[in-house]
Amino acid sequence: PRIQDEWAGRAEVLAVNPDDPDLQQEFLICRRPGVAKGGKTAQMKVNYFGVSLDQAPPEIFKYHVDHEQRPERPLPHSLVRNVINAALRQYEEEFGGIRVVHDGMSAMYAPVTLPWTNNTFVDVNPDDSSPTPPPPPVAVGDAPRRPFRGPRTFVVKIKMAETISTTSLTDYYMYSNPDVNVMPVLQALDVVACHLGAQRMITVGRNFFSMKKTFALKGGKELCWGYHQAIRIADRKLLMNVDQAATVFYAPKELMKLVLPALNAQSPDNIRVVPTHRKDRKRAIFGISAQPANKTMVNIKGESMSIADYFSKRYNLNLRYPNLPLVNVGSKRPGKENWLLIELCEVAPGQRCANINDLDTAEIIRQTSQPPRARQETISDQVHQAGFENDPYLAAFGMKVEQRLETVEARVMDPPDVQYANVSEQPHGGQWNLRDKCFVKGATMRNWGVVISANVGERDVQGFIRNLVDMAGKSGMAIEDSNPRMIHQDRHRGAQVEELMKMCHTELKARNRSPPQLIMVIKQDKGVGSYSDIKRMSDTVLGIPSQCIVAQHIRNAKSQYCDNVCLEGLITDHRKNRSRHGQTRFFMKITRIGLEVLTRYQRGLTSSNRLPLLF
Repeated sequence: PRIQDEWAGRAEVLAVNPDDPDLQQEFLICRRPGVAKGGKTAQMKVNYFGVSLDQAPPEIFKYHVDHEQRPERPLPHSLVRNVINAALRQYEEEFGGIRVVHDGMSAMYAPVTLPWTNNTFVDVNPDDSSPTPPPPPVAVGDAPRRPFRGPRTFVVKIKMAETISTTSLTDYYMYSNPDVNVMPVLQALDVVACHLGAQRMITVGRNFFSMKKTFALKGGKELCWGYHQAIRIADRKLLMNVDQAATVFYAPKELMKLVLPALNAQSPDNIRVVPTHRKDRKRAIFGISAQPANKTMVNIKGESMSIADYFSKRYNLNLRYPNLPLVNVGSKRPGKENWLLIELCEVAPGQRCANINDLDTAEIIRQTSQPPRARQETISDQVHQAGFENDPYLAAFGMKVEQRLETVEARVMDPPDVQYANVSEQPHGGQWNLRDKCFVKGATMRNWGVVISANVGERDVQGFIRNLVDMAGKSGMAIEDSNPRMIHQDRHRGAQVEELMKMCHTELKARNRSPPQLIMVIKQDKGVGSYSDIKRMSDTVLGIPSQCIVAQHIRNAKSQYCDNVCLEGLITDHRKNRSRHGQTRFFMKITRIGLEVLTRYQRGLTSSNRLPLLF
């Protein structure tokens, strides 16, 4: 359990002695020897745009923003940006006409110093900047209400944090101070570049969506297109990375139209809705009632009536679905529920949908696949629509974004000959076929098992294993154990896939053949959640490789699919499927690690070091 908690991030922080010997070790990082020289050169356009700071102020002033609700309690991140924007609107005169930007959390930047170094703004209302309205009158015969508390108001505190010098970029470029930390100024400029887009569009991480271009999906969802942007440092200049983005949102419609198609598939928890029978703000759903609306009873002035009857009489409504359950838009705490009828709710626009199935994924891939030329045109159009040339915040901080794609020098390397055990092949177009190829050093499977957590028959599984054993033999991989141990989830009701893997591992060790080598898990679908649980269990708890198979491939497994499964088995068993024809340069074991880092350019390196998207 301790290991599982550590890998899941739930364990407490461990105390580390600063004198620990491991902390005293020095690590030498290999320097890049230079730029590529082989192959043919070609000029390529990349999805980067130049950023100039010719008119930037010498200093950028950072302020820390603190926000709280009355009574004091932390705010959800989805609300923080709206609260800060409301403070800037309601107290506009306090900022003296200075255009400030913020990251939607706790950092605010200004091109000049504000008239004050510390200020507190009270009664900030993110829903409306108008004065607090009086409480509505209570109708005769209406149910007693809780005391009117008025709109939600917040307290926003802003204080000076630090001064950031923009000349640190110049020092970094000119190598007069190669160890200078440029991250603070890069973070500030990135917030400036994103600020206007965050005010006008829906933000998901670093992606922006205008909700203008959509494609309807099943289940009340829609695919929306937008763009991604980020400031990057290059060789003696700044670049803005822009790429197209797509994600799934809930379609703004009646909650009924969302719930009915997916009534048996998902819960509407955490979906934000707007009541239609009265003017109200967006509210999150915290659950649904156990009983339908016409059977959920309340006491109104000593009279017992159903919630459906109450809404029908109170608002003079002709309800269509009183037999459906209610949604709770109040609180998770018992006694604090606020029940609404599903048919009186509309899904609020701009809500990202995190629950997508395999059908959605396949449709997203079809809709977002584009040839390079079309993708280049899409990115260029998105840059023009972003309006960087007319952005008042970029102008206030002296930033200018070019409107044309950057061009870099790339190299097309000659493809190497790929040597198998029985034949040599030269790739064409970056790919080659595994048909009739024999691996250089195949693995030998003597003790492995299968966990079946999908709705497939044992006869189909055995047929798949026979095909797999046959294809493995043709590819140079020996599966001596053609009758692996099988664990069926149907025979262990209530057991999760992790428990089944533990059972399989225990039985494999008891066979006394050899140490367990592999656990193959047959999944019902391509769900990411179950996949991560399987890999965590096999890699961090059991310590053996695992291979996931989707149920749809079991009945009609093609030879190419079986070849790929054998190839995965080679990799997990640390074997070798092919080699490069000719001499091998390295004989030491190495580890390759991929990192998303801020690239530091040193003398002699070109800006083509990290430019991923080529056209």
